[in-house]
Amino acid sequence: MLNHVPALSAVRLPRGMVKLNGQPITGWVEWEVDNNAHYQADTWRVTFAAAALPIAKNAAWLTAQADLTVELLAGFPADPRAYDASELTSFIIGRADDMTFDPAKNVIELSGRDYTSQFIDAKTTEKFANKTASQIAQILAARHNMTCNTVPTKALAGTYYQIDHATMADERTEWDLLVWLARMCQYSVFVTGTVLNFVPQLDPEKGDKYIIKWQAPTPECASPTANVERIRFSRNLTIAKDVIVIVKSWNAKQKKAFSVTARATKSKNKVTRNSKVPYGQPQTYSYTIPGLTHQAALEKAQNILADISKHEMRMDSTLPGDGILSTQTLVQVVGTETAFDQVYYPESVIRSLSLHEGYKMELRAKNHSPETTVTI
Repeated sequence: MLNHVPALSAVRLPRGMVKLNGQPITGWVEWEVDNNAHYQADTWRVTFAAAALPIAKNAAWLTAQADLTVELLAGFPADPRAYDASELTSFIIGRADDMTFDPAKNVIELSGRDYTSQFIDAKTTEKFANKTASQIAQILAARHNMTCNTVPTKALAGTYYQIDHATMADERTEWDLLVWLARMCQYSVFVTGTVLNFVPQLDPEKGDKYIIKWQAPTPECASPTANVERIRFSRNLTIAKDVIVIVKSWNAKQKKAFSVTARATKSKNKVTRNSKVPYGQPQTYSYTIPGLTHQAALEKAQNILADISKHEMRMDSTLPGDGILSTQTLVQVVGTETAFDQVYYPESVIRSLSLHEGYKMELRAKNHSPETTVTI
């Protein structure tokens, strides 16, 4: 368990900081960071009160800048009246893409992306056929003066081109290449600060989890309690049916065509054992992917099936801000006594800190139902 449950009532004194080109700056009134798990850049925005900016970096100076690097930090320092950056958690650093100025409100807003943008904005024609995926990640990180956190992979990238029969464009972004390699390896790729992470995907059976606990009303307590401000669940009943994925392929070396099938079926758990099977026929998805071996087609069918099934169960929640939850943290919901009590994969964690609304997080997460079993 990563967080403390049940949550204890306590006065919270969160503090934040904005760094501009590496130096703390005053005058900001709110900021927001969107960390996502969509193989996209994390984004941020920060709002300044123009009249509160320091004299040396006033509105005239700020609006004239063409290259700005912003870092957003928050935390709970021991002394909230006297603290420095070492006592806070950095949630994002990146270059500003846009600036807006509202003279009526006298506010300036900066927004941008994290350093994922460096890979998105860089084009490459290289295939790195004789390098492993982890070696390619290290090479690309070094090009942007970033470090690489990775678990070594063994297969050469050239084998992925053969398996997936990929027809690559002459020029594409470095990030597209990294995302494609991650999907082939069943890895996750994301940026934290100045580190490129190329690591195995989360295993729901391993590691501590962030717990969201719901407690229904009791005779002693007439209101429900939870360590969240708001929580809402939804389920896609179309995907709740059995799902079938068919992958058809032609292997030139073996000179034959074949197809494989992966199927997710519903099994009963203690919560849903009395429920009915969803109406209608199973949802069937068919894909034709040339150049696969039989084993590669099986793996592709399982991966596609897993991706489809992850859209079945969804959860949205508002929580008090902390430095624990991230898109790489598995979230476990307990206490609702429904099928929604399960493990979720965050797809977005939006943190915001402002003078008016304080420090909070918006969590969006999804996962396949734990009733689902995969057969080949």
